[in-house]
Amino acid sequence: MEGLNTLQEAIIHFADYDNCHALMIQLRWPDGKVKGEAFYPPFVSAMREISYQGYLGYELCHPLPKVSGQTVGIEYADQCAQLAQEFMRGLINA
Repeated sequence: MEGLNTLQEAIIHFADYDNCHALMIQLRWPDGKVKGEAFYPPFVSAMREISYQGYLGYELCHPLPKVSGQTVGIEYADQCAQLAQEFMRGLINA
């Protein structure tokens, strides 16, 4: 997300489906694992340390992009959910 210095710039940039899709592709390390926010590994580690046995949530908390003037379908949210699940499962099973 180089060159995006404000929230407004990021919103305008990611309103374009191709920019969103390119970011999803970049969300993987060369070994194929999904990248995630840096605060999640220590969070999951702390939950493990206190023997937490409950649920974890992961939000899709940005506006859905539009393609040809139409908001993307549920498949976009589903792809985001799959990436989040893969990322969190990797942390939990580490």
